[in-house]
Amino acid sequence: MGNPTLADTVRRAIRQPDTLQLGAIPLLYPILDSLGLRDIVNELCPSEADLDLGRVMLVLVLNRLMSPQPLCWVNRWTTRSVLGVALDIPPTKLYDNRLGRALDGVYGYLGEIWARLVVRAIQVWQLDLSILHWDITSFYFEGAYTDSELIRYGHSRDHQSGAKQINLQADVTHQTRVPVGYRVLAGNTADITTPLGHLQALLRFLARPELAALHGQPLLVSDCKMITPAAVGGCHHTGLFYLGPWARDEQVRRVLRSVSEEELAAHVLAYRPRRQAQAADFVPYRGVWRPFTISVPPPPNRPEVKPEVFTDRVLVLWSAGKARLDAQKRRTYLKRLLDGLDHIRRHLNQGRYAQRD
Repeated sequence: MGNPTLADTVRRAIRQPDTLQLGAIPLLYPILDSLGLRDIVNELCPSEADLDLGRVMLVLVLNRLMSPQPLCWVNRWTTRSVLGVALDIPPTKLYDNRLGRALDGVYGYLGEIWARLVVRAIQVWQLDLSILHWDITSFYFEGAYTDSELIRYGHSRDHQSGAKQINLQADVTHQTRVPVGYRVLAGNTADITTPLGHLQALLRFLARPELAALHGQPLLVSDCKMITPAAVGGCHHTGLFYLGPWARDEQVRRVLRSVSEEELAAHVLAYRPRRQAQAADFVPYRGVWRPFTISVPPPPNRPEVKPEVFTDRVLVLWSAGKARLDAQKRRTYLKRLLDGLDHIRRHLNQGRYAQRD
């Protein structure tokens, strides 16, 4: 007879006299097994202990996904779950010191573990990397955290300016929304300082031999804080494509002024948002292409190097929704102004309105 399957193990566990929790293990365990988490950890962090690090990490990952517990309570959770039986791990062996040592043991290999898991996911589920969405989010913390190098005060996306935070940078696939790359950043890291480092890390990942079958470089979609002249220069040097809004400056204003209403009216875009069920004659977007010159300044330590100049193209976009919001905003501001003038008219020659000043 061959090795018992997970279904056989779970079936035996359920038939035991004690009631054990099943939860989402039949859904999550096969995914982690397909990704080869246990084998990857054991290959990178071999151990002669009776309980290999791969099994320990399986327990910790499943606990994080299903019922997060402090390390000292993981063994209690395992006792109530079918996981201990399925992985043949006595809960008494999952004491907090062992779990802590396991986390210390894999810490230096987290980057390679993650990269191998992602490569495996790309191969198993044939993930499409032609479009990647790149952004930074943050998580705030309650407490002092005076000794942490990462938990800092910074621009709060959670509107929690009084709390410290950590920033998380991530690349996510377009259709399947699977994270491909990530990096933990200090909470006071400015978005504008991250693009070049991000591009270099992404290129290192795409250059892995296991991904040699990929054709072409991905399109990076991001916001204006990520699309800087230096980052655009990096994309040109590496053959990457980028897409995102350029921060408004005088050059952008000149491009906008160069497009007339008649030209926009003649260029209706075919794209229609799925959430908008509009009439056939409704035009949600119009757009006109314009050339756009980007000058990349030399590094601060190389003043003798001339700036690089690239000519890309921008899409000057007209949005029906944005036009509607702008019209509403104009009406609001105009009403506020007229109400203010009416207030002055009704109080002329009274109180502080009695004098010209």
